[in-house]
Amino acid sequence: MAWATASRRQGRTLRRCATSAARDGDHWVINGQKIWTTTWWGKYMFLAARTDKDAKPPHAGISMFIVPMDAPGITIRPSATMYDGTFANIFYDNVRIPSENLVGEVNGGWKVLTGALAFERGLVGGGIVLKVAHAFEQLRSHVMAKQGDRSLADDPIIRDRMATLASEIEIGRLLMMHCAELAADGVTPPEYGAISKVFSGELMERFGETALDILGMRAALSEQMPGAIDNGRFEQNLRHSLMWVISIGTNEIQRSLIAQRALGLPR
Repeated sequence: MAWATASRRQGRTLRRCATSAARDGDHWVINGQKIWTTTWWGKYMFLAARTDKDAKPPHAGISMFIVPMDAPGITIRPSATMYDGTFANIFYDNVRIPSENLVGEVNGGWKVLTGALAFERGLVGGGIVLKVAHAFEQLRSHVMAKQGDRSLADDPIIRDRMATLASEIEIGRLLMMHCAELAADGVTPPEYGAISKVFSGELMERFGETALDILGMRAALSEQMPGAIDNGRFEQNLRHSLMWVISIGTNEIQRSLIAQRALGLPR
């Protein structure tokens, strides 16, 4: 299942959600447009739509729906990303879905959405950490490899940077396990998902920059370029990392959530 919110920015932008859902007998009729949908090839969309345009505060007028992506009236326009992935701009033109496809209560979508996002951020953070851990092992093999009678591991500065990455990966793993334990108990505080997402996304970015620093210019060569290390994997990982500081709610918004929920700071 893919996500469709007003944007990957959960906060102010979502509260301006303009995609509408209107009740028509035993159906809801959806009209609007959603962009930045990454897993657009899913069979179903978890869709946030406005069901009360006059609600105060604005997020009180949002409801959540499960929308089959083969429903008539849906147009998908994919676009390529800078990290060799895709996202889509999806248009909903008089898309009719059964009334039972409503998730939760009418105009109660904000609670459903924030709970689901907290759960997703915790698990996605864990997935990012596992990806970084795998890339770390690839980097370590290059660092340990002998070049003549020496290796990059002989450099104490490189050893120190590798040790820092290893410790940060372990921190990310512990955060992932804690979020998974909370989810298993049916409790996913939004601040924990936000902490995991911010830490893991920025860890991936730091890892990509460090890997290129350690391995040198050849690591900056892209896929299929002559001389590229591991077919450009390290360069592609760094480009991919830029998505994770934006996706599922930008890190700036997540820091605000952490400040309010975990530290008790004002808005």
